[in-house]
Amino acid sequence: MDYDALANEAREVLSSPVPPHWVIYWDIWTGAIGPPDVSAISGFNVFALSFLLTEGAFDQAEEWTTLTDAQRTTIKSQYAAAGIKLIVSVFGATDAPTSTGADPVETANTFAAW
Repeated sequence: MDYDALANEAREVLSSPVPPHWVIYWDIWTGAIGPPDVSAISGFNVFALSFLLTEGAFDQAEEWTTLTDAQRTTIKSQYAAAGIKLIVSVFGATDAPTSTGADPVETANTFAAW
């Protein structure tokens, strides 16, 4: 891989967090909007919102879309300061894109844009 040829965003994705990756996702309704406070997931360095499906965002991913830009920026800053990468989990147990014939390129582009 020609690391130097990658865009800054791609380099960031590949370089952080450094292994080992301690990943957790949270699919429990707590009544709170958005991901848990970083203090609630101490010891993990990757947190995945659940779930982005071919039909759109659901569960915590859908909650994320209801936050203002300022709220999302604050949460992302808190996670970054704690060394936790914030990502979204795709498909889940209820989405079967290959069985339903979802176009792989279109799906990938839609998810990347999200």
